[in-house]
Amino acid sequence: MSKFMACALTMVALAVMSPSLAHSQEPAAPATPPALKIVPPAPAVKTVATVGDRKITSTELDDMVRSQVQGRPVPPEMMSKLRSHILQSMIDNILVIQFVAAKGVKAKPADIEAMIANIKKQLADAGVELATVLKARGLTEETMREQIASEMAVEEYLKSAVTDEQTQAYFKEHKKEFDGTQVKASHILLEYGPDSPAEEKKAANDKIAAIRKQIVEGADFAEAAKQHSACPSKAEGGDLGFFARHGQMVEPFAAAAFGLEPGGISQPVETQFGVHLIKTTEVKPGEKKFEDAKNAVLSDLYQEVLEKAVQEQRKVSKVEILN
Repeated sequence: MSKFMACALTMVALAVMSPSLAHSQEPAAPATPPALKIVPPAPAVKTVATVGDRKITSTELDDMVRSQVQGRPVPPEMMSKLRSHILQSMIDNILVIQFVAAKGVKAKPADIEAMIANIKKQLADAGVELATVLKARGLTEETMREQIASEMAVEEYLKSAVTDEQTQAYFKEHKKEFDGTQVKASHILLEYGPDSPAEEKKAANDKIAAIRKQIVEGADFAEAAKQHSACPSKAEGGDLGFFARHGQMVEPFAAAAFGLEPGGISQPVETQFGVHLIKTTEVKPGEKKFEDAKNAVLSDLYQEVLEKAVQEQRKVSKVEILN
């Protein structure tokens, strides 16, 4: 299931766990009337963004934020960034749906009905009626059906956009990324954050470029790491051990390390942690065949297709984020 179908079903998952729905199933109030309470009105539903003629409401955004946070406390200074990130993801999802609709791709009616039946069953098993869920979210079964149909159409488009031949060719071209190959690397880190002043970032980049020049001219990488690196790995000369292409290191770092031959030293690489100098010291070949890695390869290819669709649809659909 792609992130698009996961997004479509978030509303259902939230509804099953919704305190307001649970409250509706409580026993009747006792005979003695409770003290009068003044209940403030519910906040108005606002439009937070438009994508062409599609509006994203504050309710939709709030639901998606809750699904990501899952009850965990989030510092106020982080919540604004989280909401902005989630809103951008929602905008991209809508752009893809609009792109696919313009291509005339549609989901099979039988698949749509099967999905809806499955949703109803999940809700029934949880003791919740679909009508109650939809009412709580200000939706109808028809609007839910339309959303699911749109997002299943994206699934159909992805399947048609990537052939088996393309998938096999991509595996061959990027074999080290998917066959279980691991590299062993060391690094030197000069720290700064994404919001650090530009002059601080420039100073760190200038310094690490100078360190690289010294190493290329003969200085020992491990000794330079012990002297300059802000990472705890400096005690081992910057050695990070073996790691795979995906899932262990942040993307710019992993991409740079896997792009080097043993003994190679990268140009300065920026990540959210600062700027790195990377030395790949050893490569351990993987043994996975195409059949074992096919799903991971498809995931990468599908992501490329989706990103291209977003870029193309932005030329057509005006995106506006409202305060």
